Amino acid sequence: MSINVRNVTPLQVVDDMEAAAAAFAALGFVPVSTGMSCPCTSWQADNGSSVVVTARALIAQEFGEEIAAQVANRALSYVFVESLPDTMEDLGEGVRTLAQTVTSYGTVEAIVETAGGMMIIAERLEG
Repeated sequence: MSINVRNVTPLQVVDDMEAAAAAFAALGFVPVSTGMSCPCTSWQADNGSSVVVTARALIAQEFGEEIAAQVANRALSYVFVESLPDTMEDLGEGVRTLAQTVTSYGTVEAIVETAGGMMIIAERLEG
């Protein structure tokens, strides 16, 4: 088993980015850069808690509408790893891959279901 995980981030997929922004701002979160050129915003609270909010439209663009419908208005873990193939091998038969794609923002990502719930596993492509 390899140790691949670089970072795990809570990810909220929403239909309405403006409404989500208003809700997180009302809770005291402030927007911070995600460092990515995609329709997503990272929100951070004074205590260090954070969440990334992304548009359902982005998931549809990258994975298709059927997958976007499955993850819309849900919280997922976004697991950033060193190697997607190694991670998938480590997960073994306990994972069901719903979709995998090379994104327009420079990652290869898989949306998977595990015993721990649905997550997006992502590897940054060198470029």
